[in-house]
Amino acid sequence: MLHTYIESVLTPLGLMDPVARLATILLAPLAAATLIALFCRRSPRTAITLSVGAAFIIMALSLSHLLLWDGLPIDCAWTLFSIGGFDLHIGFNFDGQAALLLFVVSFVGFWIHLFSVGYMDDDAAPARFFGGLSIFMFSMLGIVFSDNLFMLFIFWELVGFSSYMLIAHYFTTEDASNAAKKAFIVNRVGDVGFLLGILWAYQHFGTVNLGALKSAVSADPTLVKAGIAFCLMAFCAVWTFCFLPRSKRLFCGWGQGCRFTQVFVRWLSAILKRFSLTRHFRSLAIWPLLMA
Repeated sequence: MLHTYIESVLTPLGLMDPVARLATILLAPLAAATLIALFCRRSPRTAITLSVGAAFIIMALSLSHLLLWDGLPIDCAWTLFSIGGFDLHIGFNFDGQAALLLFVVSFVGFWIHLFSVGYMDDDAAPARFFGGLSIFMFSMLGIVFSDNLFMLFIFWELVGFSSYMLIAHYFTTEDASNAAKKAFIVNRVGDVGFLLGILWAYQHFGTVNLGALKSAVSADPTLVKAGIAFCLMAFCAVWTFCFLPRSKRLFCGWGQGCRFTQVFVRWLSAILKRFSLTRHFRSLAIWPLLMA
């Protein structure tokens, strides 16, 4: 009965296609953030409604998608541009691990938004804060859905950008400003290893598509060199999430105002980034190579 009701709601909206559902889930927070930035900076109530409404749509569609999903992997891609023999694609790679992360992002993200409505009630710039939350949701969903390493890196950078926005929400205070600068620098250092790993993988395999990389490694398990690329990318996570949380001064600016929401969002970002990278590393079946 529940499936029948969900289908009756989604069919008129044209969302029975699983790819259409995933695209709507991904683009909803981006649309909310864009509308807030363009039209709602002086309309906090409208900005809050858009951001929280988008988070609710994401959660509802995510739960509907998980209920209707048949368990088969979803792989699709579109070519953005071609340069010589290199094609840059954007697409979805949805499997069981992605389904778990989709539930975590959508469910926890919605409650963060809802809690923030009351917590930021007396804030001077709620539109900017909720715009940052929407960008954060868009970035995390992009990491979950990424089907290639370049797409993963782009959304990784957007997560860092949205985290920077939230840390620097009270940018007029010296503590918050310094904390945002430190977070930005630490993330950029970690990005070096990530980018070097991607370039190494492309040079070695001639592709950055996760499915193609998995097939290449599975066909020839002796490719120990592949481990170097992912060790470099793992450096990004190790640097960011081993050094960053231990730098107490880094979060000195979080003592102002919306501390709970910002700390909780940062915690969610760290957890999801770790699990998302773990999901992609496992999909390449290289853990035995790294442990050799």
